[in-house]
Amino acid sequence: MLAEPSADQLSGHIIRSLTEVFDLDSIAIRTWGVLESEHDDVNDESTGFISGLNQPYCGPASSQPVLGWLSEPVGSVAIVPLTVLSDCAGAIVMGSHQSDRFTEDMEIDFLVMIGELCASALSRVPLSPELEA
Repeated sequence: MLAEPSADQLSGHIIRSLTEVFDLDSIAIRTWGVLESEHDDVNDESTGFISGLNQPYCGPASSQPVLGWLSEPVGSVAIVPLTVLSDCAGAIVMGSHQSDRFTEDMEIDFLVMIGELCASALSRVPLSPELEA
């Protein structure tokens, strides 16, 4: 991830790696602000929700506004904010069909590290026009 020079390859690499490591059913990455990428499904409600997180959220998938980013319905989620220069600039949303896969009492240190590494990697690579659509 840290050596990938292309933003379009970097996002795919992050998704493939996390899917494999966590054996995920669905995953999405969205960025905005200082990471300069726009997505049709990123709106004030979703960015406000992510910006309000002080740490990654793990627990049931209920009415979080970012669930629409996933390709299919899930039972539990891990939502990891991506912070660049003290600004929330995106999120990784990882979903599982298992309702007890991501729980509110699980340790989040590894997820914090993943968020920091992904935000750092994404912030150093200029985004391609395809990711800005």
